[in-house]
Amino acid sequence: MLDLGGSGARWQVTTEGGAEPHWSADGRQLFYRSSNRLMAVPLESGNTFRYGKSRPLFDGIYNSGIESGRTYDVDLQNKRFLLVRPADSGPSPRAVRMTLNWPLALAER
Repeated sequence: MLDLGGSGARWQVTTEGGAEPHWSADGRQLFYRSSNRLMAVPLESGNTFRYGKSRPLFDGIYNSGIESGRTYDVDLQNKRFLLVRPADSGPSPRAVRMTLNWPLALAER
């Protein structure tokens, strides 16, 4: 359910369920996850609130088990999405190299 502006009015924009809703920067779209898909719903505001038909943007397995509860984000220009995917199942690295205090080491060079 979508609640706008604390007015108490609510609209159901999908009948197929969804999670993790995010507004577009211009307020003309609502993005959400539905199963393995990232979806978008076009919105129109004015004297009456109207919404269009949901459409899939991306299809694939994205990690929904992140502790923050957010598995994607939308950039400010609405031209790109950042999505979290499970790591490839290749071989694990043998070692991890960490450089502590790297600004000081760089300054010494």
